[in-house]
Amino acid sequence: MPAKSKRLKVIDRIETVLKSIQEGDEYWRSPKEVHKASSRVIQGYPAYLIGPESGGEITTELDQQHEETFYVGIEGWVKEEDDIVTPLEHAIQDVQDAINDDFRSGAAADALVALAVNVTFDAPPEIEYFEGENGYFARFKQRIKIQIYGEFGEL
Repeated sequence: MPAKSKRLKVIDRIETVLKSIQEGDEYWRSPKEVHKASSRVIQGYPAYLIGPESGGEITTELDQQHEETFYVGIEGWVKEEDDIVTPLEHAIQDVQDAINDDFRSGAAADALVALAVNVTFDAPPEIEYFEGENGYFARFKQRIKIQIYGEFGEL
């Protein structure tokens, strides 16, 4: 079997980080669902869908090492009966805090800081609201800019 690419390791780590969010002192709400998927029927809220996005670039250094910039999207869904803004903002904060905490911690050998040179949110999330029979829904799309470094075959 070939080795897993750094891109996939980063996406897998983001999935692990989001699944580890636990309601309490550090986070508002535990996610009900976290999936690597572009679309899915959601059964519980908040739910997070993770996947690679288009765009980025690859540059070659003098030592023949390569730096790749690519994007990962997190689509978050929340549902509430009346005030949809508060759980939406809490979900955005939880996602951003969890990603930032993992990148800055370096606690695990597979933490984002061990896999990537840089992890940034270069724009606020896109937000949409929907009204349904059982309450209100909100969707946010947070794009994460990832920079990795290595030999071309391992990116």
